[in-house]
Amino acid sequence: MRGLRWTLPPIAGLAGGALVAIPGGAGALAAGGLAAALLGLLAPALALALYGCGNALSVRGVPIGGLSFAPETIFLLWLLLVGLLRAAGPEGSGAIRAARAPALFALGFAAVGLVSALSGGIEASEGRILLHSPVWIANAAAVPFLCRDRRALLTVLGALVAAAGAAGLASLLAPGLFTNVQEGSLLSDYRNPFAHFLGLGLVLSASLYLLAEAPVRWMAGGASLLLFAALVATGSRGGWAAAAAGLLAVLLSRARALAPRGTLCGAVAAALLASTLALSSDPVRMEADRAADRFQTIFDWNRRSSNRYRQQVAVASLRIAAEHPVLGAGPGRFRAEADRHRGGLGALRRGVSSTDNEYARTLGELGLLGLGVLGLAGFAVARRLRRGLRAATGPAQALLPALGVGLLAHAAALAVFEDLAYASSLWFTLGAAWTCGSLGPADVVLGVAPRGESAGGGR
Repeated sequence: MRGLRWTLPPIAGLAGGALVAIPGGAGALAAGGLAAALLGLLAPALALALYGCGNALSVRGVPIGGLSFAPETIFLLWLLLVGLLRAAGPEGSGAIRAARAPALFALGFAAVGLVSALSGGIEASEGRILLHSPVWIANAAAVPFLCRDRRALLTVLGALVAAAGAAGLASLLAPGLFTNVQEGSLLSDYRNPFAHFLGLGLVLSASLYLLAEAPVRWMAGGASLLLFAALVATGSRGGWAAAAAGLLAVLLSRARALAPRGTLCGAVAAALLASTLALSSDPVRMEADRAADRFQTIFDWNRRSSNRYRQQVAVASLRIAAEHPVLGAGPGRFRAEADRHRGGLGALRRGVSSTDNEYARTLGELGLLGLGVLGLAGFAVARRLRRGLRAATGPAQALLPALGVGLLAHAAALAVFEDLAYASSLWFTLGAAWTCGSLGPADVVLGVAPRGESAGGGR
């Protein structure tokens, strides 16, 4: 009966979706409902991980009838139903307490957006953005609410690595899959989101290799090599920069000192050997050559380069912030405001198509208050992870905090290249990183205080 509460939400959510689907889609939806129900019964943490994978890979909603459903929309209904079932049980108070802080960060960000929008009169674009705020809050609370022990959290993160590795292997074996399919719900000719997911998988797999025990360690090492090759083949400079930031953060933390001797040297030797073998294959070498041409533009600052574009978007953001310092211009108003502040900015002569920098967008749209909420959330997560690493006495105790450090650093670096705060995946990542710093030894359950410590203090 314990797994029944995990089985009911997927069935109820997908049954509700079947009511709005055209008859032609009901069969496939029913099959998906049975699969989701079985998965929820056998492995609830894996079901959560698959949501995270779908949300990271999806660039378009899943078409059902004449409507388009994003993964997070279905997930929100699922989480609400799970919340009702869980809150009614004996563990409800502990689960709510564990998810409280991440949910409050997302709620605070949404509140700033609402006040900023109200100050200038809510427009249609602002309303559409703010309608997603319940999804931000649900994603922030998802991992701490549903993963109350170490095993469940490692299942979620391990499944993310497995999904990224499978996607990376598919991209290496069939490169045309990601260039010829342009109308599917998961694939697109725009490869940066795919590269970001591969980079996230690489950060997690490398951290697992550094600190996990065999055989997980060796499987994570193999996944790291595979993801390394797949990420190179994408040619995504932002994806590589974010992955490098995540890896460096882990290596510069106390986790490196707690890793078994020879781990880092072995990783470098394996990477060199694997690269040599991979480049002996013509398809891989062709992809590597294409990626090398792309990476040569990293320091390109000509008028048409993305570097110059992002730099001038930041200048426009500062100009907007000078006019609206506290609350910004309002959610979704960056493009219109940038048109008024792009004088002398040659890279923006045709307008701003997208900011491609979360810090610049948040400052321009939500002002110093919105940027402060994001900074406070990142600081709180980093402080909790640092405390977890300082308390670790061995690789097993350092594993979860190290994974959280990688998640946080990857997201922070990725925000330089992409717009993230209005996307649910950022809040999902912050919630997961927070949970990595909240779970200690294997016998600690999230939301339940150890002996001699209250659940509210220090947890």
